[in-house]
Amino acid sequence: MLPDDIYDRSEPGLSEAAPIWMVFPGLSADDVHNQGAVDGYIEHVWLPYWRQLTEEEQAAYLDRHDASAQWREAIAFRYEWDGLDEDGDPIWRTPAWLKGE
Repeated sequence: MLPDDIYDRSEPGLSEAAPIWMVFPGLSADDVHNQGAVDGYIEHVWLPYWRQLTEEEQAAYLDRHDASAQWREAIAFRYEWDGLDEDGDPIWRTPAWLKGE
């Protein structure tokens, strides 16, 4: 796993994770949850970066990288919801949820 401080905003060139659609140009916005390199990149590089951004920074990132309507919708649906625990994991993977609490 990558350290939390991997994106030091004071270091030029290290302050931004490349968009998923640029790293994997053949990947459809509807097919984001593949195993292997795609999931590894999203989980360990892109998503930690995305989550540190404010809403305004997220919008600017999408604009700056010409995100299509399909990618914007997929990102909003998959990564901008309140179903995460304090560690950023989906609530359905937590021990409390599995116990029915």
